[in-house]
Amino acid sequence: MRTMHVSLYLVIVLLSAMIFFSSCVTESTTPFDESTAPEIYDWEVWPSDSVGYGDSILFRCKVRDFDGDPLTYSWYADHGTFDAGTEIDNAMWRADSVATGVLIELRVSDSYHEIVERDSVRILSPEEANRAPVIDDFYAVDDEMGSNDTTDVFCEASDFEDDTLNFVWTSTKGEFIGSGEEVRWTPAGETGLCSLRVAVSDENATTNGLITIDVYPDTLILLSQEFETDQVTGNWEFTGLLTGLGTDSRFVEVGWDSTRAMMTITARALWATQGFSYTGRNFGDGTFSAHILVPNTQYGGVGFIPKYIDGDNYIYFGINFYQQAWFVLRCVNGTLQYLEDDWATFQANIRYELKMVQADGMYTIFLAGNQVWQNTVVAPFDGELPMGVGMYGLEDSNAAYFDNIEVTVP
Repeated sequence: MRTMHVSLYLVIVLLSAMIFFSSCVTESTTPFDESTAPEIYDWEVWPSDSVGYGDSILFRCKVRDFDGDPLTYSWYADHGTFDAGTEIDNAMWRADSVATGVLIELRVSDSYHEIVERDSVRILSPEEANRAPVIDDFYAVDDEMGSNDTTDVFCEASDFEDDTLNFVWTSTKGEFIGSGEEVRWTPAGETGLCSLRVAVSDENATTNGLITIDVYPDTLILLSQEFETDQVTGNWEFTGLLTGLGTDSRFVEVGWDSTRAMMTITARALWATQGFSYTGRNFGDGTFSAHILVPNTQYGGVGFIPKYIDGDNYIYFGINFYQQAWFVLRCVNGTLQYLEDDWATFQANIRYELKMVQADGMYTIFLAGNQVWQNTVVAPFDGELPMGVGMYGLEDSNAAYFDNIEVTVP
């Protein structure tokens, strides 16, 4: 009987211990004296801490809790409103009042601790909030061009408030044609590096853009080795007899030597200077150059005519292969004047470059790259006049050859 009472006693003690220990299981929340406060380790304000009336700012934070406690978020602002769903770690705030400064506050709690993050934003006045236009793209179709060419210029711009945009175009050289976001620009004969500017503005702000274009002298190729027969014969027009250098009026004919790839002028009349002018192009300020070659020295003169009015009024620069001299002559109203000439040595089957530059009221003539004469431009040759080539053929002179005839306009 005594044994039975002991066993019953032991059973009661065991059950009591089990009940006691089962009541000591840990709860899901850390006790206050063992809990650590949450920590805000990142804070972001987007797009900026300044905003216009009616615009919004996104606040975003990153919080960690080392105890893994559940967190609650509470957002507050003394002006403006938060969008719905502010019990999370990010909130969209909208400025619905005009205030110079707004307090933004976030409270984060883990039931035991509460931490606070404060920030401020600035609501801009209507004038301040109107953002300047943005130039998205600004370019010219050509970044280099001839001095008498034109190019299209584009400016693509946008405005945050969708205001009407005004475009003002300026350049250091040349001129613009048209208005708005697409215009045309021409150097108008200017050369060098040109700056093109655009000012894009709304009612309150302006944004400026700048590009540059390299402008080179405009060269017209009147004749080159790339030409074909019809390009030569179709572009050169017979000028006739030049007064003062012979009396035989029979014609000179132009042709094309496919072997040499050069233009030929053959004198059908001896002892008379005749030639061809280039159709549809006059020469004024700029450079006129040509290369010549002769198969023998039976020529009283081969060269070019930079200024041709008619058979009684012209300027002629060339080489007298027969006399071994170069010459510059002018004929005014049928009166021939030798402006300059000098002895030199000239050979057959050698290319010689002849060039004349007209600029700043002066003529400058070059032979084989060397300056041989300079004088003032005088009437009636001071304007833009037709230009051409000519020859004074002697017996057995045959054809003279011309190549690389160019006019470069500044």
